[in-house]
Amino acid sequence: MKRVFFLMALTISMNLMAGPWVFFDLGDTLIKKNDKGLYVYTQKSWEYLEWLVKKDYQLGIITNVPVSWGVTNEDRVKVLKDLVDDNWGDKKPMLWKAFKVILTPPKEELKKPHPHLFDKARKQAGSCPPLFYGENLSEVVQATFSGFHSHKVDLRPKQPYFSVSYHRFLYKNRFKHLCKE
Repeated sequence: MKRVFFLMALTISMNLMAGPWVFFDLGDTLIKKNDKGLYVYTQKSWEYLEWLVKKDYQLGIITNVPVSWGVTNEDRVKVLKDLVDDNWGDKKPMLWKAFKVILTPPKEELKKPHPHLFDKARKQAGSCPPLFYGENLSEVVQATFSGFHSHKVDLRPKQPYFSVSYHRFLYKNRFKHLCKE
């Protein structure tokens, strides 16, 4: 019994040390196609990613890709990265290394907004409620049902993502007993 409590405490403390998780949809949330058909960052996403990395947030991507891109998640992620990198048109590089996990659907019927990918990501985050950003309302709603603090990204305003002060509020006030900022 003591061993079980020790392992639970160790798991929770490792999640606390790692920092909160922020998951993004990829297309039309972090990146988009420009007039030339090349991928570029959406408004403010580069700066936001930089801030999250500096604050030790754990970053992930939850994205729908064709299942035909590979048998395993790793296969599908490799095809995704190659496709984006081969068609990258932004001056700033794609920050693939900042993302600790990229989740893709193993079957067509498990694509977002199905809860499968959100539930996997939620487990990855441990006890600290993760954030999810997406442009699709049904996906944002499902992420909320799966235990995320979710936000529908609107790229028109000057601040499409949660502000720095809002992050501080969430993790220092609402979630302080569960995670660190």
